[in-house]
Order: sequence, then C-alpha cells, then structure tokens
Amino acid sequence: MLRYASERARTEGVRCRLRLDGERRCLWVERETAPRSGEFMPVEERLGRRRCLSGRVSVTPDRDAITFHADGRGSPVEVRLRDASGTVYVIAVKETLGYVEVRKEAQ
Repeated sequence: MLRYASERARTEGVRCRLRLDGERRCLWVERETAPRSGEFMPVEERLGRRRCLSGRVSVTPDRDAITFHADGRGSPVEVRLRDASGTVYVIAVKETLGYVEVRKEAQ
C-alpha cells in the first residue's frame, strides 16, 4: 500500500496518504480531491481499500497518516508492527523521495 500511495501521488499530481488506525489495526489510501486542496477522500480501487490486520498483529504509528507528494517526497514516519511472537518490525519512511525502509527491531 505504501508503494501504491507513493506511485499514485506522482502519477496523478496530487497528494496521497496512507491512513493508519493503530487502535483498530486498519489502513487505507486516500487521495487529495484536487492539487493542494487539503481535502482527501478514500480511493475505491482494490489496492487502496481499507484493510485490517489480524488481531495477532499490533500497529504503533507515530502519526495517523503517511503523506506522499506529487514530487515523490513522503512525510517522515515510523510504524512499528508487533506479531504474536513479540517480534517487532519497523517501517520507516524517509522524506527524501519517499524512501521506505523495513527492518527488524533488535530485541
């Protein structure tokens, strides 16, 4: 979904964001209704539809959305995913060109 939101922002020339609901463990993609309007609406395409993770996975985002801009930049953010065994994976988005890094957190 991260790649989908990033590529869609560049292709359509509007901001797109991946929304993160840590409490419900759901995520979905929204797109800006017009360039720089600040108004967003959920996308209806299959790749961006609302998805909820298994109850065995917890999500801890440091913000409620990751925004991707038409020029390829992404809002800097870190999201932690913890599985049932307690293993933590960190998804980090770097602002420059929306670079995404996934790493296993040391225990």
